[in-house]
Amino acid sequence: MFKKSIFLLVACFFISNCFSQETVAFISNFLKNKNGYLDKTIAIANPDNNNTSLFFIDGKRVYGFLINNEFEILDTLEIEDKERKYKEIIGENVLFNNGYTFYLANNSRKQFARVSFSYENNTSKFEELNLNLDNEKFLHTILYNNTVVIITVQINTSNLHFYKFENSLVPEKNTVDLSQIRFKNAKGKESQLYDLLTEGTGDFNLNTVISLVKISQNNPNTLETTSEFSKLYVHDNKVNFTFDEHKNFTQLVNINLDNYEYNFSQIDKPLLEVSEKKKKNNSFLYDDDLYFITATDEMIMLSKKNLYNSDAFKHHSAEAIDSIYFKNSPIIQTGVFYNNYRELEGTKKFLRKINKGNLGITVYKNDVDFTISYGAVQEMKNSGGSFMMPGMGAGIPMANFGAVSLFVNPLTFASSGYTISKAVKIDALFDENFDHLGGFVPENIFDLIKDYNSENNIDTKGKIVFKHNENYLLGHYDSWSRIYKLVKFK
Repeated sequence: MFKKSIFLLVACFFISNCFSQETVAFISNFLKNKNGYLDKTIAIANPDNNNTSLFFIDGKRVYGFLINNEFEILDTLEIEDKERKYKEIIGENVLFNNGYTFYLANNSRKQFARVSFSYENNTSKFEELNLNLDNEKFLHTILYNNTVVIITVQINTSNLHFYKFENSLVPEKNTVDLSQIRFKNAKGKESQLYDLLTEGTGDFNLNTVISLVKISQNNPNTLETTSEFSKLYVHDNKVNFTFDEHKNFTQLVNINLDNYEYNFSQIDKPLLEVSEKKKKNNSFLYDDDLYFITATDEMIMLSKKNLYNSDAFKHHSAEAIDSIYFKNSPIIQTGVFYNNYRELEGTKKFLRKINKGNLGITVYKNDVDFTISYGAVQEMKNSGGSFMMPGMGAGIPMANFGAVSLFVNPLTFASSGYTISKAVKIDALFDENFDHLGGFVPENIFDLIKDYNSENNIDTKGKIVFKHNENYLLGHYDSWSRIYKLVKFK
């Protein structure tokens, strides 16, 4: 235990646009290392009592702080024996005895461990898990019924493995054999599921990385993630995989997490009559509806289809010579090459821009309507052809970065202070029947957080964004002052 007297909670207020910012907590001088740097942060909320446990990782040490709804520190714990090789946070859950657990992986995501804190029992421990993935690739983790489930794919097969961790260090394993499904790749040839979930990188594409991204339907998403072709969604008791490599259809696998039975469907995309070479498209799954963006050199189309009825697609479209009527914002171009933001004019210019990139569409439900963002993303390349993230000094595959970031914390990724690509997009409002609405698109709070990050030069090390009682909190560490701040955006 360490002294609580070193912590100071204060409230300061700032106003920006229609949102307010409130610094609700300072946590100072808690790191024991001399360099004053923080590796990672994770926040785990307890829905039963509205308490939140903040965990700060510093090499082999983990510091835990239990805070209440008023951001007062209720208790503290720490451990000093976490193995350094476990650097990636991949999941978390809350235990019944006011305990909090988070799961870790090594860099190759072949070995796993967990850290458990019980403030009620005044105990904390680090434990390695009995799970080795010799012939499997780690895909993602999901949280179902407050239980962490690790999902893997067996190499060069169509077998998925679900490892469910409850109270034991040895997981319950369930295998879903999808070998009876005739998956098809971008060229229409039969393929294994493994091939749809991976992509080659590096010289001659010899290095294989996971290209799957996990989508959260409860928060806004970025086009940087939804422009990927392989996506994972969790809705009710089902996990859904969608694959959009082929331009004429979306492949969807639905797996029941209670009995691990599955369904497969192949949904035709709009504009089947148009040659594959002349169009681009992608999809986004929201509840039981599949939304599509389709573009050619001459037109843009948004479409919606319910998965469980035979109703035809509902479309909104515009040709290059038309004005796009289904938009509530200017055509926005973002990216470091454009000083982060500029507006474009004209449908033809919009079509020219998006056809140079990967199309993406996002759907987010507001209080009474839906905000749909659509457009395209171009990854920035370094001289070796790999995606380059500003400030990291090395090429990293876009899909690999997305996968890692999204299972750690999708909100932190969505609100990043840097832009990792060039993006062109439009924001629009629709009702539940997919009819276009007038009015202003609600301001995206992530844009405010991005501005805050930029204006205050926030260090990405130890930064986290999480939701707390319908508000968003940004946590960040200032290594110069050795102070960790929590800023509430509401």
